[in-house]
Amino acid sequence: MNTEPEHSVVLLPGPRALAIRPYFRKSCHPTETRNTGQAVAYLASSPAARAADPRP
Repeated sequence: MNTEPEHSVVLLPGPRALAIRPYFRKSCHPTETRNTGQAVAYLASSPAARAADPRP
């Protein structure tokens, strides 16, 4: 009796995994992405970040 499947399934990384892959390179540097001002502006307007802020 053969217990091996008829077809093999090849698992490939999804779009999210491919999108974060550059951050795992040794040569990756924050200046390759966005600047701090953009990050601060995003966090200031993010409802989730504002809800997580412990300050009153």
